[in-house]
Amino acid sequence: MNIDGRIATKVINYFTDKQEPVLCVHDSFICREQFKEELTDVMNKAVKEVLQDYQIRIEPNKEVTDLQNRINKGVLNVTSMKELYNERTIDSRRTEGYLLRWNKHQYWLYMLQNPINLQI
Repeated sequence: MNIDGRIATKVINYFTDKQEPVLCVHDSFICREQFKEELTDVMNKAVKEVLQDYQIRIEPNKEVTDLQNRINKGVLNVTSMKELYNERTIDSRRTEGYLLRWNKHQYWLYMLQNPINLQI
């Protein structure tokens, strides 16, 4: 986590100095589409610096969803986002491992709300 944090800090600082916002989500970043190539280059450079010249090639793995039609006077209309979420591509669906963990969590929540009480 320390290494990821140092890499993320370099990327965020780079774009902050340019006054260009980037959103850090775990070990990924979201940026405006026109900065996708630059973000990829900055991420690769940051990895190389933090890992002392060890290089990996980070490639963008998600395409941008155009939300322009959901913006009114600079405000994103999130009420219609559910349909966008439900119509997402198959590669963003939950993995089998995630679903297993989710089901266990749901069971745990159920047991908290509906405990089994035994009287001995």
